[in-house]
Amino acid sequence: MGRTVVSKADVEKQAHEFLERAKATAAAGSLAAERAPAQVQAVDDYRDRLMKYIPADLVAIYLTLTGLLKMADPKRTPIQAVGWIIFGIVLAVSLPWQRKVVKISKWNQVWIGTFAFVFWAISLGEPFTTAWSGWYQPLYGSMLLVLYTFLIPLFEA
Repeated sequence: MGRTVVSKADVEKQAHEFLERAKATAAAGSLAAERAPAQVQAVDDYRDRLMKYIPADLVAIYLTLTGLLKMADPKRTPIQAVGWIIFGIVLAVSLPWQRKVVKISKWNQVWIGTFAFVFWAISLGEPFTTAWSGWYQPLYGSMLLVLYTFLIPLFEA
């Protein structure tokens, strides 16, 4: 199972392409008929989309880096600035990471994963707690994350 969400349109497109190749083979008078694809893709259901939309690898990288930052000496390390740098780097890397490493082919899904990472980062706290301390509560980020995570799979990318 790859990480790209398989929609009804994807399955229909695959079936259409197979029929077109079969027609071309038959029209060419080929004796060897083209075989049906060995594995026909199934449309991803809600649970599959839920799992594929969560950028677990990006969240793990972010958690690791922010966890390491907590070991830094606050007298010698600009904790908030480094926290924002970590967030910025992981956010910037999220697009090419999802496209090239995870091999997600749909841009809609890449953007969904990128926004999901942002919501995960906000719900985890730093550096948002110190920068937005006037109004930020971890509860807000967590509530937003839960709503986003469980509502976005209702739509197919």
